[in-house]
Amino acid sequence: MKKIIILLFLSLSSVALMVSCDDMYEIQKKYADTDEVIYLGMTDSLVAYSGVGKVKLVWYANADPKLETTMIYWNTREDSIVKPFIRRHAGVQKDSVIIEDLAEGAYIFELINMNKRGERSLTARVEGISYGENFAANLRIRYIRELSYIGFDPVQQSSTVKISWGEAPEGSIGSKVTYRNRSTGEEITVDVDATENETALENVGNRLGHPDDVLCISSVYMPAGMMDPVESPKKNIQAVCYTASGKRVEKTFLQNILPSNVSMDTTLTFTYVNQDKVLVNADDNGLVFNCSRVADLSPLTPSTAFYLTINDDLTVSAAGHYATSLNLIEDTGSIYDPETQALVLKYKISHPGGSYTVEETLVPKTTPVEMEAAKPFGDARSDDRNDQMTSHASYRFEHLFDNIWWSHPTVGPNGLLTAAPLTSSQLTFELQETMQLTRMVMHPNLRVNATDPIADLYANANLQEFELWGTTVLDTGKPASYWVNSANPAGTYKEDWEFLGIHTVENLTYRDWGVPEKTDRAIYGNHFTIPEAAPVKYIRLVGRKSVNAYLANPNYNPFAMYIGELSFFGYVQE
Repeated sequence: MKKIIILLFLSLSSVALMVSCDDMYEIQKKYADTDEVIYLGMTDSLVAYSGVGKVKLVWYANADPKLETTMIYWNTREDSIVKPFIRRHAGVQKDSVIIEDLAEGAYIFELINMNKRGERSLTARVEGISYGENFAANLRIRYIRELSYIGFDPVQQSSTVKISWGEAPEGSIGSKVTYRNRSTGEEITVDVDATENETALENVGNRLGHPDDVLCISSVYMPAGMMDPVESPKKNIQAVCYTASGKRVEKTFLQNILPSNVSMDTTLTFTYVNQDKVLVNADDNGLVFNCSRVADLSPLTPSTAFYLTINDDLTVSAAGHYATSLNLIEDTGSIYDPETQALVLKYKISHPGGSYTVEETLVPKTTPVEMEAAKPFGDARSDDRNDQMTSHASYRFEHLFDNIWWSHPTVGPNGLLTAAPLTSSQLTFELQETMQLTRMVMHPNLRVNATDPIADLYANANLQEFELWGTTVLDTGKPASYWVNSANPAGTYKEDWEFLGIHTVENLTYRDWGVPEKTDRAIYGNHFTIPEAAPVKYIRLVGRKSVNAYLANPNYNPFAMYIGELSFFGYVQE
């Protein structure tokens, strides 16, 4: 029984073995009748670099000597090119191709090496992106914090403009500024590195709205994987310098709120001449311009907006607000003359205590750019309370002035006041250079009252009215009588002194102005136009009236004089 079973098993195994041998024979026969498949070497290290309307492919071809061309497909093999392969040396060789005229979007590129005998490599794939208008349209232009003048040629009507840049956008490698040289007519392109904070542009035209005088600005980006830079959309910007002369009339409710012992007209008039104003276009159409100053008031601050729109009928719409959004600017009939490029502006500023009406004429600038005089005594606005420029007897001076005389022929160390008593409210000091002065800025003493500085902006011994005098030669050896106030301060002061006008600080405290307006005026100073006069190097400021005197306060020191800071502007004489 056991023997029979064993024989049966062996018989079944033999049958299975015979079937397996037959199948293997058929398989061998089938492949013996087929030609051998030969694969070329596949591309290696394939990389795609993005570009504007194009993609660059870079790869390495192996050492296979039979490789002749590389077939490149995209758009699911609906588009293709053939890249011939030229063997330059034995071994691995770098190769590349730029595929152009690609619509914006992402693509899958397939590369297959081939030769004339039909031999092919396996497929290498890579994704590449073609950038276009949609991508560029979303790139930000570097912010411009300020356009300012650092030079001006009245004959050529051209300027040297300084661009103060904001922080460069992330990914930006720089910016481009293109404009036309006013003198030569040549188109200039200035490349600005992303790390550059200021850029000076020479010979920029000063003609309002003229296309040759517009700055064309863009920013340049180079994202990772890009084969070439991408430029943002272009922005046109123009700064045109004007000279303004005009009159500001305030109609107030002052008479109703003044102390009973003070009487004055409630209509106040302020005039100004030859005041620089800069118009900077605020739209790409060049029809809306930001103006750098409202009337003769402080330059534009973050809380002030003043813009002019030139309409098709050549009327001008003046709008905005001063110091606070509640003090609205309303146009009352402004016009623009394209032939002379002059603007005649008429507008009103409403505020809680009444309103200002302004009439001013802006004409293209015909004088050199103003320069600020150097401060031999430093800038006191950043100093502490005891460093303020004040001749009040209860204060002493820690801030050392280089050359300063206080109404007295005896000058202490570094020009400081000696212990002699004050006999008049005057201050004499030296400018670093001889200048023909155009204007002065006076900042009130902000820290007279340490607990509430705002309350004292227009109070105490802050000046209300003062005279300015100037000379090119100062004789410190004169007797004491030389240093006292003149009996006729508005006429002939002293033999060598040039009269530079009587000036009044506009007092806001008793005219129902709020804290924002007073703070705005104080921070940016009270601006005074200096009448055209001979150049001077020494300045004498004579205090005629302080705020206390203005209010007939019997407790004030008649010789007290609070000044936070003085700044002088004009033309330096060679």
